[in-house]
Amino acid sequence: MTWLPMMDSRNRPAIPMPDVRIEMDILRKYDFYSRVSGNQILEWEEHFKNFVTLIWGRKECLYKFTWNPYAEEMLRQARRHKLYAASGHASSGKTQFGAIWAIAMFLIDPSHTKVLITSTSLTESRMRAWGVVEKYWGEADAYFEVFGGLPGKLVSSSGKITGYLKGKPDALVGIALIAGGKGNDGDASTKIGFKAGRLILIADELPLLTHKLYDAVTNLLANDGFQMIGTGNLTSIFDPFGLFTEPKNGWDSVTEDMTGWETKVGGYCSRFDGEKSPNVIAQQTLYPGLLTQEGLREIREKFGPRSPGYYRMVKSFPCPTGAVDTVYSEPELTKNLAGQTGTPWLERPIPIAFLDPSFSKGGDAAAAAFGLLGVAQINGKTMKVLEKTETIDLMQHVNARHRTKDRNEQLAELYIEECMKRNIMVQDRGVDATGGGDPFATILAMKMGQGFQMVSFAGSASDMLVSSTDKRKGKDRFANRVSELWYIGKEFMAAGQIRGLDPATMIELCARTYSERGNKVVVEPKDEMKKRTSGRSPDRADAWVGLIEVARRRHHFVAASRSAKVSSASPKATNWFDPPPVKKPSFRDDFGGDFGFSGKGSGWGESWG
Repeated sequence: MTWLPMMDSRNRPAIPMPDVRIEMDILRKYDFYSRVSGNQILEWEEHFKNFVTLIWGRKECLYKFTWNPYAEEMLRQARRHKLYAASGHASSGKTQFGAIWAIAMFLIDPSHTKVLITSTSLTESRMRAWGVVEKYWGEADAYFEVFGGLPGKLVSSSGKITGYLKGKPDALVGIALIAGGKGNDGDASTKIGFKAGRLILIADELPLLTHKLYDAVTNLLANDGFQMIGTGNLTSIFDPFGLFTEPKNGWDSVTEDMTGWETKVGGYCSRFDGEKSPNVIAQQTLYPGLLTQEGLREIREKFGPRSPGYYRMVKSFPCPTGAVDTVYSEPELTKNLAGQTGTPWLERPIPIAFLDPSFSKGGDAAAAAFGLLGVAQINGKTMKVLEKTETIDLMQHVNARHRTKDRNEQLAELYIEECMKRNIMVQDRGVDATGGGDPFATILAMKMGQGFQMVSFAGSASDMLVSSTDKRKGKDRFANRVSELWYIGKEFMAAGQIRGLDPATMIELCARTYSERGNKVVVEPKDEMKKRTSGRSPDRADAWVGLIEVARRRHHFVAASRSAKVSSASPKATNWFDPPPVKKPSFRDDFGGDFGFSGKGSGWGESWG
């Protein structure tokens, strides 16, 4: 196979076809050339390496890209898999490879390629992936100047490289930055659309992005021209990166010695262990930019070799001990199947709800949690189980410009509407009544009547028993009310009575710390947690612990409690939020029933005044 020379304006041979153009042509039409008899072309990956080296491997190149064993592994797997995760230690070159892949794939076929690169925000992206993209783009721009320039224009202020179609700038092709951190995920999810022939999503620092953005990607998986590459240090098995890298047969199916596995989402994950970094093994710097022996020693001394921090920064693998000072740990949640759904109910469960209206104690979202409480048989044991079915941020549906209704009134109406959809009795609806939540409860009472459960996260712990095996009262075990509400869930968790926790809620549960003062548990104050976690508020977790409190008050939900065995389970397909069958009226109905507006256990009479 020979390539004709480049022609001048008069269509006369000017110079031989440059090597970079030849490599580009081979990469773009590789399937065709590989079928031509007599061709002796290399593997696609080798031509890609040649292409990259010609541009970013020059001596005069200020921002070079050097191939190393990690980069070669990422190249092999990125070529083979539609969904690819690069999970690795700090200083493993993940971001650099993602930037090179983005630019090179666009240059190879600029008329049919759109690349999206995610970051937490446009500002932070300058210090992360997009900053690297701009540097590599600048080097490519200087290199291709003699060949007539690049097929795109960098607009640094907007975080994009606009491509050209038919000689004109067109947003359908090119490279663009999208912000996918908290507060930006709604806008980002609308920008992820499939319009180009090939769409590549580079999700750099995927652990820092939100589940909402990650969920938006699932709509693109059926498209043949779509590819997603996610990179990061494994921080939590419940965050977007943890879900993206989850092994096909679960985390229990892989060990720390493994360097890669097929994933549950149908892709592949490469894992780079810092203890096996080429520079660490050689005890010298063979590859600039990769973790060194000295760097490894500093991390080990800072975190300790068995700490969550060390496993995140070096091992990029779930820490076997979890975070020892957090209220909940990932091993605890996974071991007790807290995320499992489809509870095999033995009788019709009771729907319950709880709203954390956010403004009451420094939250950011109005999280409304919904669940089912009933008797089920788990591993041969019959017990009461609480399955959380859904959490909704009602604040997303509040109209700040409403002319006649303020935020509180709209939230109240939204909460009532969602409860009515699920046939939840007033007495089984709870609300946070801490601080600003007290006036909000007044609005709720005016709109739906009294009887709902007002739960305060402030004040002293209660007189309720810790569990059926721990006969101490809450006030004897916990330093305050919020400590009781948060920590009591561990008792239910250990008994296998918790189901349906979503990844976002589990991340929040595993983020809050606690300590022991004397013989009492003290949970970290929310304002201190927000400072430590860069402003993240555990609103979904608060709504879940409130759900447990509603179950404890209204239905005597006690950890490790068991009921008599029932012969057979109800069908799993039943929609338990549907209203129960209408029973035959009885004269007794007129003289009984727990209306919840007064008396012990109603919640309203105890908490209101």
